[in-house]
Amino acid sequence: MIQEDLSKKLTDKRFLLVLDDVWNEDPEKWYTYHRALVTGGKGSRIVVTTRNKNVGIVMGGMAPYYLNQLSDDDCWYLFRSYAFVDGKSIEDPNLVRIGMEIVKKLKGLPLAAKAIGSLLYSKDTEDDWENVLRSEIWELPSDKNNILPALRLSYNHLPPVLKRCFAFCSVFHKDYVFEKDRFVQIWMALGFIQP
Repeated sequence: MIQEDLSKKLTDKRFLLVLDDVWNEDPEKWYTYHRALVTGGKGSRIVVTTRNKNVGIVMGGMAPYYLNQLSDDDCWYLFRSYAFVDGKSIEDPNLVRIGMEIVKKLKGLPLAAKAIGSLLYSKDTEDDWENVLRSEIWELPSDKNNILPALRLSYNHLPPVLKRCFAFCSVFHKDYVFEKDRFVQIWMALGFIQP
């Protein structure tokens, strides 16, 4: 019903649809969805972002455009905007030096820059930043995108109560749609958080 409704609304209308972070490799699901979109007007476009090459093959269309990793300068800019109040890093040159060394370990990955920058936002001592820089977690094997060490480090620095809340999410399947209020009630019922 949703696909029929979508098809009617798009009839002869030009649109740009961005499907971000797609992981579905099932061609039948894509063809079913695609049929609802072909009624759109001439010049309509669908842009798909994914880290899975098979998704692009299933969806067809143009040749994929592979994004490069961020340059160290761009990665530093993104990291700095999350790590420092208002993105201002000029107050402490030692933190800037340590931060730039951390950025090199992030290998130009924006998600890693945001995660580690956010982690360090509330840490204002050189020791805290040095601990992140010197952490053994950077030496652990990573996934093909080299993102896992940065995310593990971010997880390891969560307070224990948030780790339990986060870990509880793993009982749900990938792409599960969380209802925020219901989820908070479950956490409260389990004693993870207090009302």
